[in-house]
Amino acid sequence: MSMETQRQLLEELNALEKASAQRFRRNPALRAAAGVRLADEVLELKPKRPHRETLSQQHELAYFRNQYELDAERCRKTFSDNSLATQIAELKDPEMSFKHILSIIQDIDKTHYGVSAGSASSTFESFSMYLSAPKEENVSKKGKVKRKYHLSTATEYIDAKLKQTFTESETYGKCIDLTLFYEMHKSIQATQQTYVEFLQNFAKFEHITKSPDSLRYLESLLSYLKQFHANAFPLASLEAPNTTKALELGPEQEPRSQADDGKPNADGEVYCKSCDKLFAKESVYKGHLSGKKHKKNEEKKKNLSDTPKAETKPGIESVKSEIKFLADQLKPIIDNTINDYQRRSRFSEREQQLERIAVEGELSDFTSIDSDSAKEESDDDDFDDMFSKDLPLGADGIPIPLWLYKLQGLHRSYLCEVCGNHAYKGRQQFNKHFGQPKHVHGLMCLGVLEEDTGLFANISTIAEVQDLWERVKKSKNAEMEDEENNVEVEDEDGNVMSRKDYEELKKQGLI
Repeated sequence: MSMETQRQLLEELNALEKASAQRFRRNPALRAAAGVRLADEVLELKPKRPHRETLSQQHELAYFRNQYELDAERCRKTFSDNSLATQIAELKDPEMSFKHILSIIQDIDKTHYGVSAGSASSTFESFSMYLSAPKEENVSKKGKVKRKYHLSTATEYIDAKLKQTFTESETYGKCIDLTLFYEMHKSIQATQQTYVEFLQNFAKFEHITKSPDSLRYLESLLSYLKQFHANAFPLASLEAPNTTKALELGPEQEPRSQADDGKPNADGEVYCKSCDKLFAKESVYKGHLSGKKHKKNEEKKKNLSDTPKAETKPGIESVKSEIKFLADQLKPIIDNTINDYQRRSRFSEREQQLERIAVEGELSDFTSIDSDSAKEESDDDDFDDMFSKDLPLGADGIPIPLWLYKLQGLHRSYLCEVCGNHAYKGRQQFNKHFGQPKHVHGLMCLGVLEEDTGLFANISTIAEVQDLWERVKKSKNAEMEDEENNVEVEDEDGNVMSRKDYEELKKQGLI
């Protein structure tokens, strides 16, 4: 290998280290995913990046790690190669006159004279962020902006790969999709479990037999879980349990031991090992012993008893052990899948359409200028994850979706000076609070009578309240004067006069 090749490898190793450090510094969550070091939430406060961006950068870091290992291995081999030492020795100039080096440079110029220089792109640029954006096409999308391309040119294929890897229901590894295996499980066991119950108990293997169909089901489930874990956690090192030791435990790992064969248990049920079936009563068990199916299964068992145990064992216990291990690793995602499934099952048809539109918007290369996803993909994230923690509960007792929260205008706050500058979320809550005790007490503190508080609806500033109260008092005084003048009384002599005049004359003693 030439010295130039060695230099290029070392330069690429340096570029990979710099690119990895750049991503770890920008998104501290990647360090936790890679197991490097947990982020300090106080000293390293960074806006939380979208899940899709974080996942794609995890795959990018996995690519960097693999490429780094390959380049490092090639470098180690070249350091022990004699050809590299020979090339370095040829550059030595004993006379210290640089004539030898100049002659080498002239030979290089003659050798490569007229040859195109090729691409001048730097190795560092190929691993730098934000350089994978394609050339802009003449496509007019009104009110749309291009999402930020955070991948490097060397890993720009990852975005398309993730779109093909995850289904819509998996939402880039946030949820797990076991609907196919749920149908397979129902066809094998004829169970009445719901999908949520299946998600909660699929790793418990209740009533799973050793039939070929069951083994195929378990192997397919294990293959899916392994692939999903590799795609959702590309930086995690998955160490499967030692299944060899579990297999050596023998009958204790089996659903039923040899000692249980033909003997009733505490509930009076009897297990037949040859048929791998549980009978409700001993009489039913004895009746089936003379059947053709039982005799056929016994012959198969005798034929297999002569072969070594390692060959007769179909590996079902090993598969079960690996599935349990993966189910424990994916437990947070499984719990999130259950919550998401229950949430979606309560959606109306309109809410389902809005949810579908939101998902399509996240998968698109373009996003609306005023949409939440446009802000989410920008550098100045608005902390939607922190904002969504205080969402109010709906009628079903669970927090309402963020899109519904904003649709009802609950993300807007309205101040009321009468209530001590208290902020009310949403126009509906703001309008409703005018009849509540807190607002009424504030009006009474400003001098408004309790029976007149209804006149001050939709007024939230102190200046407006005081101005209106002055006008109300003037109006009341005018009404009282009119009332006194309109009432007429008659004295003992039959003179008719207003009540006000009558009382004044009476005070003066003229009447």
